[in-house]
Amino acid sequence: MFFSVAWQSLLYRRGSVALAIFSLTVSVFVMLSVEHVRQEMQSGVEKAISGVDLIVGARTGELNLLMYSVFRMGNASNNIQWRSFEAIQNHKQVAWAVPIALGDSHAGYPVLGTTEAYFDALKVGEEEPLKFQQGQSFANTMEVVLGAQVAHQLKYQLGDEIILSHGTGKTSFQKHDKHPFTIVGILSATGSPIDKSIHVSLEGLEAIHAAENKPYQPTTTAAKPSVTAVFVGLKSKLAAFKVQRQVGAYRKDPLMAILPGITLAKFWQMMGSVDIVLKVISGIVLVSSLLGLMSMIVAGARERRQEMHLLRMIGARPWQILGFMQAEILLVCLISIAAAVTTLTSVLWAFQTYIFNSTGLLIGLNIFTPRVWVILSLIVLSTMCVGFVVSVARGRD
Repeated sequence: MFFSVAWQSLLYRRGSVALAIFSLTVSVFVMLSVEHVRQEMQSGVEKAISGVDLIVGARTGELNLLMYSVFRMGNASNNIQWRSFEAIQNHKQVAWAVPIALGDSHAGYPVLGTTEAYFDALKVGEEEPLKFQQGQSFANTMEVVLGAQVAHQLKYQLGDEIILSHGTGKTSFQKHDKHPFTIVGILSATGSPIDKSIHVSLEGLEAIHAAENKPYQPTTTAAKPSVTAVFVGLKSKLAAFKVQRQVGAYRKDPLMAILPGITLAKFWQMMGSVDIVLKVISGIVLVSSLLGLMSMIVAGARERRQEMHLLRMIGARPWQILGFMQAEILLVCLISIAAAVTTLTSVLWAFQTYIFNSTGLLIGLNIFTPRVWVILSLIVLSTMCVGFVVSVARGRD
């Protein structure tokens, strides 16, 4: 009964109600947008280290090792000798070990030297294997596999040749132009730093650096290269701390190993202030909308004194009138939430590809996470509380 009468009342006052719904819709849209983008950013970071139990590199800071090995940001303090990689690979607790070598680039995108095992061992998201949008993994020394964003931004196709440059900047004065690489594969989008990476074999990197002024000979056997870091998957996750200590005690090379999950938690603690600022902005927008809703209720109560008086004359009790007003407010809130969710989903669907190509952030369309449900519940509760307080205050008048 309450909702039927409330709906008829909202339709009768649709002009002022529409303004309140629009205001509350905007605030809910902003809050959900900020929360969803924040979660997708965090998820994108976690996707990059899915299935990796340890990251081994030269001794440096934990965050520095995570940043340069996973996000290709910063530089390694030193490289790892190949014999050290083999020792890690042959450890009885290690299921797989994938070496990576950094230091070169193409058009500002980082070049990652690795082995074919990289495409089989590494996982993204919920332990999903890497997939090829086109082509396949490199099989020969002078072949290259591109991340999805690299291929899109630079308009590359299979069979094109690219020239690598020394260093990680967009501008380089030392190009390996005598040793072009042929594109043989393009990876599917993952929403992780893999999308912005260019993958070549370790032998390919070693070949272009070993003979800068000599044409590359396919029959040449490249020396075993040093590597920047090693991604490690363990047979048992319970052995992670034990293997970490053993790597740190390795005497032939000054190494360290980090647990990416724990190090990532430290990273999010550092980014906590940014997260708080975003939440405060969302909260301010919601509060301003609730104040607007409060004004609507107050103004509506003044205009509806005769309606309330008539309801009392026909026998409506105070609690019934309060329930009727609360039903109105709940309907306004639910309509606003539905409009905000529909608008956000539509915007994400329309601009998902554009956002990925522009920023490299792959934003999913499913916005309903446990945290979002909590936020929506708090919005409904706060709206009902504001409506209750104002309704009681006007009722006493």
